[in-house]
Amino acid sequence: MKISNIINKLNVISILLLSMYILVSCSTIPRPSVMDIVEQNLNESRLVPRAAVQQLDILNLYSHEYAKNKNIPIDIDITLDKTKVLNTGGNGFVQIALLAQPAIIKKSEIQFLIYDGSLTDKNKKLVSNIVEHSKKYVSSLANGSQFSVDSSFKRDDLFVDITQNHKHHNPTLIDFVKLYSKQHYPEMANQIVFILGDIGKMLKTEKQDVIDMTRILSAKGVRTSVLSYGESPDFSFYSKIAEVGNGFYRINKEKFNYTKWLKNEITNLHAFDYSILKVSIKAKNNLFITSILSPNTSLGNNNNYDSDNISFKFDKFSEGSQFIMLAKVSYPKLKGKPSKKIITVSIDYFDNKDRKYKRLSVDKYINYVFEKNELQSNINTRIKRSKLILKTKSVINDIEPMIKGRRYYKAIALLTTQQQDLKKYLVVHSDNELSRDVSVLEKYSKKLYNFDDEFIQFWQINNDLNWDNARFDYRYQ
Repeated sequence: MKISNIINKLNVISILLLSMYILVSCSTIPRPSVMDIVEQNLNESRLVPRAAVQQLDILNLYSHEYAKNKNIPIDIDITLDKTKVLNTGGNGFVQIALLAQPAIIKKSEIQFLIYDGSLTDKNKKLVSNIVEHSKKYVSSLANGSQFSVDSSFKRDDLFVDITQNHKHHNPTLIDFVKLYSKQHYPEMANQIVFILGDIGKMLKTEKQDVIDMTRILSAKGVRTSVLSYGESPDFSFYSKIAEVGNGFYRINKEKFNYTKWLKNEITNLHAFDYSILKVSIKAKNNLFITSILSPNTSLGNNNNYDSDNISFKFDKFSEGSQFIMLAKVSYPKLKGKPSKKIITVSIDYFDNKDRKYKRLSVDKYINYVFEKNELQSNINTRIKRSKLILKTKSVINDIEPMIKGRRYYKAIALLTTQQQDLKKYLVVHSDNELSRDVSVLEKYSKKLYNFDDEFIQFWQINNDLNWDNARFDYRYQ
């Protein structure tokens, strides 16, 4: 084998290994997407710092439409950007998806804990709206589920005022969470949702205490999620609460679907974890995986490989989970038959319902042709969408140094180009998430057009892009 081929193969293995750990650690813990965070910053009249768009597993923060096989707990889908390639070889893309069946909603105890240290009239209306929609949805389940609300403030008769039985008249967030971490919870599915507004100034040690109290709730069988509203939410803090609580973190937006949100919360409350989920990706017939486009992160400890096989394990893969990986591949020249098996994806896991070890393996083939006219000209829609998502993130990331260098109009040009590419896709396809991305990019362009005053430019750029990044990238334990 040529030295160059050996180096290429080692590079492929290194690239793939460097991409695996985020899958096992983050794919089943939904967080706000990059564009949710970008939109939140723009709504606060802030620019978007690079730290806000460093989520490395961006594709798994978007929804992806797949037809799931209801006869198996976890399905595998392998999508190629094209089904034919020239006999001389060439480049292409492959998207691999692992898809677990959703859980079934059962009887649940849902409790909202609402904290806001400076509740405004506007947010009073918002909070009331959240509670009213959620109460209505839970009552429609007709399975005996219970819904209750507690808050750090008194709002007519809608909320229970915990200060009646609490030593503090205006409890801090720590006091509020401590009260519930001490409680006993019945032997049923329990869900706590922290609905957080203004939490005031808290030390990082105090935030860590709240996270550790969430661990106590988790040990008692309580699943904990976060829904935030208002300005300057602490993304790192709230995401960590949801992570240790095995829940979700969401940002309340202008057009927030409360029914869909709570349905996802309750469905995942009843999801069980599949054990020992091992994934194996094996390239066939000299196919090279030249790069991983998403995810992209550092090397983890759950990976093993040799020259032919790459494998990794999920720390947790629950019912309703979805994992997406997009890779760029290089097809070799044709040797032998024109139809070639190019990749095999296998999973091994323990099904807790059937109490059996199970294995599923899926192969994917490519057809070689000898005439360019036989090639399909259009890229697969699913892969085209994933590439657009990654490009949007890249644009948001790339314009930060342009803004710092006062190249506002170059930044606007990049934002506008991506808007047009998204709009071309949306002419043919209905997609709420990509439509949201278009509106966010347009909002960003308008903001950059408004940079007129030199002093305001200098002050705001430094404030937005250099300060307060801890709420995006601080790592809590």
